[in-house]
Amino acid sequence: MSDTIFKIFPRYYYPTYPDEKIIGAMNALKLTCPGDITFINYGGVQFIDCGDGLEHIFCPWCGCKVNMEFWQVAMDTAYQGDSFKNTDIRMPCCDLASSLEELIYVKPCGFATFVIEILNPTTIPCKGDLHEMGKCFGNPYFFRMISAHI
Repeated sequence: MSDTIFKIFPRYYYPTYPDEKIIGAMNALKLTCPGDITFINYGGVQFIDCGDGLEHIFCPWCGCKVNMEFWQVAMDTAYQGDSFKNTDIRMPCCDLASSLEELIYVKPCGFATFVIEILNPTTIPCKGDLHEMGKCFGNPYFFRMISAHI
């Protein structure tokens, strides 16, 4: 049997340590989504993946499908030591500047220094839950969520 993990992480903010805001967001989530909730602090920018569900990647500018070999080389180049240092890339399809973060991932993925994960929740978090969590950071649109099947 496979597991589903819902991964909640910030859209643009990369704190490097747990603080009261993160604890508040986790407590808000626990009110509506009981289950195995964990916090992972990576200490540097990491790729937050969708498990085995990644189907395609597209250019954010021209919409062309990104060659997986190009993407893997770009990911390997950007990953230095223990985290992603520079995600800037030049798209081979249209020669425009972009970043690994701006690519359109189908199923969604992202980059962050921390993630809040829920393993096989009995209740799936909704936008309202994410908005309540985001209020701890002063922005109801602070968090995004993806699902990963492992």
